[in-house]
Amino acid sequence: MSAPPHLAFPGSRVLLSWWREFLPRQPLAMWFGHLVLHRIEALVGLCRSRPLDPMRKALLQALSVQPRDFPANFPLERPLLARLLQQAAGEGLLQESNGHWHLTARGQEALAEKKKKCIKD
Repeated sequence: MSAPPHLAFPGSRVLLSWWREFLPRQPLAMWFGHLVLHRIEALVGLCRSRPLDPMRKALLQALSVQPRDFPANFPLERPLLARLLQQAAGEGLLQESNGHWHLTARGQEALAEKKKKCIKD
């Protein structure tokens, strides 16, 4: 990495024009300088560890035990169940194919482990 080039200060004619503009305000002194700012952009992936909540764990267990007749045997209202399924799918725990829900590899890992699992927010 090389050093940045030296920045040139304004010439005497520029300073004289500035001084003429400031003269009605009667300044006692005038300072100027350079302020170097850096901006760095980087793509960052965030992964927070948190345990499966009881509702999500029950949902994954019900899907792992009886995947064929899953929605019929789960004791929740349809809108709430649909929301839970969509949230779990957004976190990569479930996947829908041909109208049936299946556990993903990540969902199986989360269900198998008792520890905190990384869930993408």
